[in-house]
Amino acid sequence: MIDVVFTAHMQAEPYKKGASVIPGKAGGKPHATVFTASQTTRWQNRFAAIASDYAPGEMLEEPVRVDILAVMPRPLRLMRKSDPTGFVWGPGKPDADNVRKNVLDALRAWWRDDSLVVCGQTVRVHTEKGRLPRVVVRVRTLENVLPMSIIGPVFGVDVEHLVAPEAVQGALTLTPPTPLDEFEPDYDDFTALLLRAGGDP
Repeated sequence: MIDVVFTAHMQAEPYKKGASVIPGKAGGKPHATVFTASQTTRWQNRFAAIASDYAPGEMLEEPVRVDILAVMPRPLRLMRKSDPTGFVWGPGKPDADNVRKNVLDALRAWWRDDSLVVCGQTVRVHTEKGRLPRVVVRVRTLENVLPMSIIGPVFGVDVEHLVAPEAVQGALTLTPPTPLDEFEPDYDDFTALLLRAGGDP
């Protein structure tokens, strides 16, 4: 089983594509060609170079989970004495989905096909006070992990209903979500990320 955690000391950037219009031949209709923007390609190449030091010895052939912690620059409005010193939520651009797309594209040499990445979380936060932005990634293979061990904690799915006949017909029953004041984070998932990022689990 592969379980790798690494930190890239660089700021996450948006995934961008460009398009160009190519004239048609002999009076034919023009068509557009979509390509990855050069800024995105440079970021991915730099990220891939950092990640290569942690890459598995062989290309991955089994299902993979990829968790990403994008630590973005902290804005001045969150630098007051009354603001927390640790991580704070970081809504903004690039959004978490955009960051994830960029990271996974940069890591595409790690696995045989993009479809092997079957799950994972992307967390976008602002830095702790006095710290620099970075991207922390954890890559795990799932050959010995049952899907229910991930589905249950994330969605609160009742295992009995998952295998009941009505579940097959789409009537999957969900247990009520856990109140926030009773919630206990899944330390197995993010402890390594936070420790490598310099935060407190």
